[in-house]
Amino acid sequence: HPIPWKARAPLYRHGAKVAFPSIRRTPPDCLPPRAKLHQYVNQILGDMEVKGNDPEAWSVMLDTRGYVSEGKSYNFFIVTKDGEIKTARPNFVLEGVARMTVLECAESLNIPAHECDYDAYDAYEASEAFITATSLCVLPVRSINGRQLSGGVPGPVTQKLQAAYSEVAGVDLVNQ
Repeated sequence: HPIPWKARAPLYRHGAKVAFPSIRRTPPDCLPPRAKLHQYVNQILGDMEVKGNDPEAWSVMLDTRGYVSEGKSYNFFIVTKDGEIKTARPNFVLEGVARMTVLECAESLNIPAHECDYDAYDAYEASEAFITATSLCVLPVRSINGRQLSGGVPGPVTQKLQAAYSEVAGVDLVNQ
């Protein structure tokens, strides 16, 4: 299937809605996330739960310890009120190309970025959030579990990362 650029275009202007399902991400001691083996059953179930409540929402799973993990085929980042980026530790998520590109862009822009454990409360308190995937690049988030983020959509840090990512990719990903 081709990437639905036209259908996704409004998300880059208005942001995606994210929700945490009750289903948890399979822990790495059961199945390593780096082993891309189409082991997405729990992520598909979590996505079905979220879309059953809101068809427009994107699911982001918590791990079995209660920390933010990843979505069905994408990574999730928050931007704290101090302008620092947080994303899940690599041993709990698939280390996607877009995820690594964003971390490299953040470093080149001198934006502090941390691969660390953070929970739903940290996500609710974030000023910005975004999703990364090869087919999404840097997609801003407007709300988490119905809570609006305070930093704007897209927020200033997300905009800087979108511009840097666009430069690396050689195409304006937002306005194409």
